[in-house]
Amino acid sequence: NHHKAVGMWDLPENDEELAAAVLKLHQNPELRRELAENAFNYVREKFNRDTIAEGFYELLVTKPSRSPRP
Repeated sequence: NHHKAVGMWDLPENDEELAAAVLKLHQNPELRRELAENAFNYVREKFNRDTIAEGFYELLVTKPSRSPRP
């Protein structure tokens, strides 16, 4: 599986890294466009109704059923 970047990650509580990431995005419109497009495609692929319903169905069908305890 090839995973495309959908955002920028920085350490929490690190103001310098956050500022650098914001400046990088501000100065690079192509990177902003690429990250936005990748994020949109990721959400469209992973969070659509058909995908969610299929995953739920598989969970119900493949999990062994437990008998209620007496």
